[in-house]
Amino acid sequence: MYHVGDKVSWERDGIRHYGFIQALINRGAYVTAMVEHHELPLEQLRKVGSDFI
Repeated sequence: MYHVGDKVSWERDGIRHYGFIQALINRGAYVTAMVEHHELPLEQLRKVGSDFI
């Protein structure tokens, strides 16, 4: 389960990006997350450990 403020990473074009979930958006049948001005499906996200700065 993801929450606002969680540290996450995702891959786009072969590059790993990092950021914080700023909002969770309910799209009816699924939920997306707003992360660093990108709306991403939760399936693309991976939680990052507490050592991420």
